[in-house]
Amino acid sequence: MQLEAYRPLRPQAASRKEEFERSEARRAVEDGILKLTAEWQERMARARQAQDAATAAQRAEPTVEDEEQPAGKQADPDPAAIEALTAERDRLQAELNTLREENGRLRSSNEELRAESGRRDDETRKLNDLIVRSRRTEEQWRQAYVESRKGRRPDDTPVSIDSVGDAVALAREAFPDRLLIKLDSRSNENTPFTNPAEVYDALAWLATAHCDGNDNRIGEACSGWTYKTSQREESIAKYREWYETLADGKTWFLGAHIGKGTSRDPRHTIRIGFVRDDEGNRVIVGFISLHQRNRQS
Repeated sequence: MQLEAYRPLRPQAASRKEEFERSEARRAVEDGILKLTAEWQERMARARQAQDAATAAQRAEPTVEDEEQPAGKQADPDPAAIEALTAERDRLQAELNTLREENGRLRSSNEELRAESGRRDDETRKLNDLIVRSRRTEEQWRQAYVESRKGRRPDDTPVSIDSVGDAVALAREAFPDRLLIKLDSRSNENTPFTNPAEVYDALAWLATAHCDGNDNRIGEACSGWTYKTSQREESIAKYREWYETLADGKTWFLGAHIGKGTSRDPRHTIRIGFVRDDEGNRVIVGFISLHQRNRQS
């Protein structure tokens, strides 16, 4: 019956997701229960009417005319029928009381669920705010570190960054444990990129934010720079020497790159191909130049 189907659905689920799924099944059963309630009330009304009629008939005394006219005489009420109707009424009343109790518990559970949902929404908003603040703080520290090293060697000797080669040399000195620069044969460390200081910023980002947290939001630290996580398999297969470098006696596949610009002018466009060395907790840079070769170039 409906109440038996409803009982396992009534308790609040262990998780929010499970509770939402359970609530759909619970509502479907509730609709059936409410329909049964209306039917039970109607049947109870009919049972009361039948009992009242039987009681009235039992109390009525037959007149002489009734005795003389057997065809019009009312039959004596059936005690078994009255007992059955009374039992049915009592059963329906008990079911109705149970339903009311279940509905009361359901309303209480729903109120608790709404309150819990509100608390979790508040916690989610707070966590999201913490994540945003944490990322901002992380980026502020990273930028402060980069700025503190920009234009200075590890021994604090001032140095200018006038070329991509200068940026590479300074990055090698500034991040010896986090950045291994082993350029392949297709690289051009003397590429005439007009903003070599940005190359140092990008290499510093690889050695800090990306190396520490696998962050790929380089655009937040280096304006106009983009991050690409993969290369076309067709290009890699055809131009493998553009996507591999040798470091520590091992061949490394340069599966990702960062860069700026989209033109074919090396003064305004540059790419830095790299791979994360998770075991060594560092980034290996294997390509610096204009675009890596592909099927369209």
